[in-house]
Amino acid sequence: MAMFDKNTSIFERFGMWMDGATQATVEPKYRLGFRDSLEMRDSVMDFNELLKKGNRRGIRSKLPAGVDSARYRIVSMTRLLFQNAAKTMVYLEDGYHFRIDKNGWIEWLSPGADLVPDGTWLTARYDFHPVYLVMSNPHATRDDVSGFKTDTNKVISLPIQAAMKLDFLVDVNTPAPVTGVD
Repeated sequence: MAMFDKNTSIFERFGMWMDGATQATVEPKYRLGFRDSLEMRDSVMDFNELLKKGNRRGIRSKLPAGVDSARYRIVSMTRLLFQNAAKTMVYLEDGYHFRIDKNGWIEWLSPGADLVPDGTWLTARYDFHPVYLVMSNPHATRDDVSGFKTDTNKVISLPIQAAMKLDFLVDVNTPAPVTGVD
């Protein structure tokens, strides 16, 4: 993930329009397509989100009972809280009220499942692996034809490049599919 262009004057002209943008270069065997998404498993960012406990509508209905999913695969939970009937904020503790399972989902433990009723809105701040969407038509940075010392020419595919943008900056109002499933 990098920018091929070393001329940074474009950032001076376009400013905020460039936030969350990058270039991805992949080996030719990985055929990127427009609006493909890539999860950067070696990177971590933080994200704030409102979650509804027990929301099993639509695509999230495939989640097992006692589990909730955030927009992204959760690496670690920084803060999870809700407002109770007495209008006070209740902070939930990782490892006591809930835990983050191997899929990056919130697994409710007995104290949390009993404390937070289904349908309750929670505010979550968590670390996740950023997800980028391909926003350009992926193209070969260069293909080559090799005929040196051979009877036939052979096309050599070289890396493919695509412009990408953080998905939450592109699809602001679109819920993401369930994360944590490979």
